[in-house]
Amino acid sequence: MYGFDTVIPGLAPIYMREKPRLVDRRSGPGRKMGSQFNTTISAVAVLGDDGLTMYHNKFAGLPLSVKPFTGIAVRQFTTGEKQPAEFEMWQEIGSRGER
Repeated sequence: MYGFDTVIPGLAPIYMREKPRLVDRRSGPGRKMGSQFNTTISAVAVLGDDGLTMYHNKFAGLPLSVKPFTGIAVRQFTTGEKQPAEFEMWQEIGSRGER
């Protein structure tokens, strides 16, 4: 949904002889959803051997409510707040029911 994970290194000039450092981590090429495009997609659902899993689009113009799927056998995920030098990680939201 949000592209390939990309690492942004900070490289010092060669004459300074410093080691490279991590400047930031972010979503990179292949992003299919963003704040300016594909905002009509509220979530992507995947049906697999372990049941239904939903990935909520944080850029959705009309976000899909978590509540209707809480308490049933559906896993739901969204990305948390982006922290400097960290990837946006998927976090499970809502409570799912027993299978």
